[in-house]
Amino acid sequence: MAGHHFHRPELDGYIGILVSAWLLYLGFDHGREAIVPLLGKAPSKDMIQRIRETARSVDGIEDVHEIIIHDYGSMYLISAHVEIPEKFGSATMHEIAERCEGKLRKTYGGEVVCHTDPLLEKTPEVQAVEAQFKKIVEQSPRITAYHDFRVIAESPRRIIIVADIDVAEEVPEAEFEAIASDLESQVKATIQNIAYSQFYVTPKFSY
Repeated sequence: MAGHHFHRPELDGYIGILVSAWLLYLGFDHGREAIVPLLGKAPSKDMIQRIRETARSVDGIEDVHEIIIHDYGSMYLISAHVEIPEKFGSATMHEIAERCEGKLRKTYGGEVVCHTDPLLEKTPEVQAVEAQFKKIVEQSPRITAYHDFRVIAESPRRIIIVADIDVAEEVPEAEFEAIASDLESQVKATIQNIAYSQFYVTPKFSY
């Protein structure tokens, strides 16, 4: 039509190419929006923070970590580790976790699972060991935080340290084992009476 009107037959071909390119772009763009939730994508930092604050607002919960979010488009599946003082006992801790699940469901919809992490009472001796451990972590540029810190007595004079550690987002998973091993070596060389230590690097998909 345009070629006939302007006496330029080739115009119809050019317009056909442009229309085809535009349709391909629309198909790609809409297809990407539909498939990304199925393949999985990282949640926003704002949403992670809002979930953390919502969980912390539940009486009895001290902190939250290892938040995992599955976005299915029409609903969320959220799991989180909630830190609750062990002094409450297992039955009360379970009730606190259920209250947290209910509050998160009401706020975000979907399904929620809260795993309880008991917070052990920290004696002055344990606090002193953790203070040393914290200094080591702060000197490690690739480690951003730690949680679930525990001191286990192998004998009256030999202790075992266990903790989960978070690393910077840009650190590849191939280096996780080396980071944990290096931290174990530093702990062994710095803190007295260490039988051994064991550290777990939090996966990239949990926050």
